[in-house]
Amino acid sequence: MIKNVGRRVNEIEKWVKSNQGLEAFVIIDDDLSINGLPKLIKDKCVLTKPMIGFDDEAMNQAFRILLEK
Repeated sequence: MIKNVGRRVNEIEKWVKSNQGLEAFVIIDDDLSINGLPKLIKDKCVLTKPMIGFDDEAMNQAFRILLEK
């Protein structure tokens, strides 16, 4: 049994809670567990492909998130 399942989600939720009021941020990760985040946080996420990493597509998505008003 994997004991760390969901751990990343917990870390992200804790970070967002401790930085309340911060609107311009993006979460970049390849951990599929981020799909379990609440929608308001998940909308700030870029899910990268584990074997590819942070490519042009992910970069463009990150910029779109940061530039949203």
